Amino acid sequence: MFFYPIGHAGLPDQLMERFRPVMTTIFNKGNEVSGTKALREQRGQLNERFVAIINRSEFENRDLTPEEDAELGEIIKKDDELKNRIQRQEDLSRRELENAQLIDRRGGSFDWGQPGNVGGTDSDIDMAVAAFACASLGRQTDAATVDRASRAGYQPGAAALEIPLNLIRPTQGSLASFSRSPQGAMSTKQPGKGGAIVPRGFLGRFEKALKQFGPMLETSQVWISQDGRETHWPTLDDTNMEGFLIGENEEATETDMKVGAHVFRAHKISSGLLKVSHELLEDTPIDLAGEIGEAFGIRIGRAINRLCTLGNAPNGPRGIVHSAVTGKETASSTAIIADEFIDLINSVDPAYRSSPGTGWMMHPDVWGALTKLKDSHGQYLTGTLEAGAVPKLRGYDVHFNPLMPSTLEAGNRIALFGDLAAYKLRMVGQVRLFVMRETYAAADQTGFVAFARVDGALLDAGTHPIKCLQMKPAG
Repeated sequence: MFFYPIGHAGLPDQLMERFRPVMTTIFNKGNEVSGTKALREQRGQLNERFVAIINRSEFENRDLTPEEDAELGEIIKKDDELKNRIQRQEDLSRRELENAQLIDRRGGSFDWGQPGNVGGTDSDIDMAVAAFACASLGRQTDAATVDRASRAGYQPGAAALEIPLNLIRPTQGSLASFSRSPQGAMSTKQPGKGGAIVPRGFLGRFEKALKQFGPMLETSQVWISQDGRETHWPTLDDTNMEGFLIGENEEATETDMKVGAHVFRAHKISSGLLKVSHELLEDTPIDLAGEIGEAFGIRIGRAINRLCTLGNAPNGPRGIVHSAVTGKETASSTAIIADEFIDLINSVDPAYRSSPGTGWMMHPDVWGALTKLKDSHGQYLTGTLEAGAVPKLRGYDVHFNPLMPSTLEAGNRIALFGDLAAYKLRMVGQVRLFVMRETYAAADQTGFVAFARVDGALLDAGTHPIKCLQMKPAG
């Protein structure tokens, strides 16, 4: 993504020549689309004529007349010509795009991605964020960018941009590609502090970072709502209910089932301020949209993970650690044995032990202590773990959460086991991005901040799908 309008006076001639093929491609894109659209419409008209001639002869139960046969031949010939023209235009557009790749400051390839691809830098979302950033400098963007940006909700002069979340479960991503300076502002002074960054799309990198830095987003059942209104999710407790035999013509006895509901709300999370230097916005030909998306994904992902793991406030998500009931208490306040983890498994109802989302959640340090334990036959409880394999304990996947208790201290809930997907995590379907143009003008910086709304809760109507291993309390 770049933020320079064509003919920008501050753009060096050498850099302008590097950008010119891409600029030309973007401007030609609209003409190419409209041209192929007209050709496809002509093919559609020819097809209608072709079908009409065939249907008329079939309806009259006769062979084609010489005139009709000649007309069909002419239609087929013209259709082939139109099809070849469309193919040539599409091939030309693809070649122009391939030849217009930019080179970033590290000498690597600048991948524009595919049009409309959320993960590529050529998506409408990226265009919207780019135009939003340009507006913060008071610069005009080209018409093609504004047109693309408007499709993603960008309005020139707006103080905020709403970015829709389009994935129910964010895809696995990679670590952040930059770190913040001590002042918390991105600048161009040092690689790794804002100057050497990798171009990708805003939404794709935002969602990847959400999952990478928020393990609860990986294990929970995540659902995205269109708005933030209160939503009731039903809970059923059918633990002790079962069917029974009845005689012929005998009326079945009514059995009551406990039915409840949890109310999901929308609690607001702030990413905190991200300050970007004027030089980075003005001089660096990078995908700043992707970098901003990744930075905010990391921050919001961490906030979601903390709230949904440890949250215990009445005006926020209820964390999974506090929601799970105790399935097993250790015999010691400072040590664990293998049998206690096996007992925790057996404490969970068999129906939940066979669910697709069943697994363990614990801190990596607890896993480290656990790997040293042996069962009654002298075998390590965790078995052999091959490089790159998913950690497993008694056949169930182990998920690491850095916010789980890390020490074997009295009263700590050191491990969770059960159907982790029973925890429901709700996200409202828009991330709201704000820009502050004047607040940090004295430092020649532009401030960005994002807001998201979430809620989370363990749905437990008395069946206890998730239980914890708790260290024996002191005393």
